[in-house]
Amino acid sequence: MRKISSFFLSEKGKNSVDVTPFLFFIYHRMSDVCTIFAKDPVWVQTTRSGFRQQLFVMYHSTREVENVARILDEGFNLSGSDKVLGNGLYVSRDLNKSAPYGPVTFKLLVYPGKTKTIQRSDDPLKTSWHKEFSAAWIPPHNSVTPAGLEETCVKSAAQVRILGVVRGWEYLEPYTKGRLKNDAGTSDRLDLQDNKVLEDMIEQLGIVYSSLVNLDQNKFLEARGGQVYLTEWNGSAEQQWSRTWDNCLEQKASGLVLTLDGGSLILDEVNPQTDSRQKWRLDGKGRFVHKSSNMVLTGNIPLDPAGTFVSLKLDRLQALQGCDKWRFRCLFEIREKDDFVEYTPWQSLLSWT
Repeated sequence: MRKISSFFLSEKGKNSVDVTPFLFFIYHRMSDVCTIFAKDPVWVQTTRSGFRQQLFVMYHSTREVENVARILDEGFNLSGSDKVLGNGLYVSRDLNKSAPYGPVTFKLLVYPGKTKTIQRSDDPLKTSWHKEFSAAWIPPHNSVTPAGLEETCVKSAAQVRILGVVRGWEYLEPYTKGRLKNDAGTSDRLDLQDNKVLEDMIEQLGIVYSSLVNLDQNKFLEARGGQVYLTEWNGSAEQQWSRTWDNCLEQKASGLVLTLDGGSLILDEVNPQTDSRQKWRLDGKGRFVHKSSNMVLTGNIPLDPAGTFVSLKLDRLQALQGCDKWRFRCLFEIREKDDFVEYTPWQSLLSWT
């Protein structure tokens, strides 16, 4: 993967993009979706359909020093449903919010995704947002929590990456210190090692426009002329895809998303509410699964004598002995600016604050 540090916003004036006009809270009142999650993301991309992909530095404290090594080995445990935002992993951009929860505080990269904003204690989705959203966010200066401090609950630990420790370094065993960075005093700045973590994260999550390769066929997903198929890599926008609106797969060329319509694969306008026909996921085994039908996308038969183009089919997951493996690959030079700001429907967003 080529370096994309020129696209990072971690150090203003050094390989960075000035996004000052966009560092605001923007809310698109479609079930209170927070389209701009908060200010100061360390990475941002606006897709052609207007979805704002963002990554933030946030913090999480652990109650026991002994937990640090286990977290490095096994990942974070999710909190139970008795918490203020229900089950999930609790993080915050405000170190003052995270610090009281334990002696050691991690510095994290967090991808909130499609986020539900909670501003009232009686919000009916306060603890039941998980079906439609990937995170819930309580803004600062709120009346939901006693301290009124900002916090976020993400649905999955896969939405975070550990960068280092900003508190409690002195409590760690020498072996554990050798596995972590001491990030005390670094605030939301990212160094070269952090930027590599960021590069890997956005590629693994598929949230930057990149190619989606079928590893078994060694061909790339492409849609053109009303057809969806596999073919050789050509670097065109018809082969560039991004995960948008959480679990939708959006094509860069058209801004449309992959949709299973009556058994056929088509591209269609995104429905940012909940259209189950448009929801896909790459599971832990690299299989490309249609979420509602539990069907998996696989290569089928050649469409031409040379085998340059291969059709696609969907099969029941349980009926297959083996399934094609897929992976997002950033095989192109990422541009140094946010290409699709002009496509963002700013006029339909309610407020700038």
